[in-house]
Amino acid sequence: MKLPTALICFWLLNGCVGTSSAPIIDASAAPCAADAGGATPGNWLIGRWTRPHNSLVIHREGVSLVYEWERAPGLVSAGWGEKAPARGEGLVTRITGCTVVMKGYYSWSTTREIIGREMTYRLNLDEPAVLRGEWYGAGRTWLPAYWRKEA
Repeated sequence: MKLPTALICFWLLNGCVGTSSAPIIDASAAPCAADAGGATPGNWLIGRWTRPHNSLVIHREGVSLVYEWERAPGLVSAGWGEKAPARGEGLVTRITGCTVVMKGYYSWSTTREIIGREMTYRLNLDEPAVLRGEWYGAGRTWLPAYWRKEA
């Protein structure tokens, strides 16, 4: 499913997530917010990020930064056992310095009951090409998260 540029609505506790007239990027907070050479703020986030059995692609769609997430088969978690393949999508809702917040939902899974559930990431760029933080997903609990940017 392709994200609409102007608005993403889903039936979650948070209601609708969409673009607004307020900027999502606070360009004055930290060096991460302004890319080298004065490029458009937020470009440091654009690209493909990975971790075992997972990929996260962040790109511009109009004025919005959007993400597409995919979990491949074969992931086994100590707490949850074997994880079902799944996909999600959403928006970057805030960038403050080196911190990013992304909100979206599960758009597909072989475990159908998670489709439509909220997915939220709160991440920090804490070393070159590594995002660390936490995420809230289908298990309805906050868990540690990390992503490494592909070259």
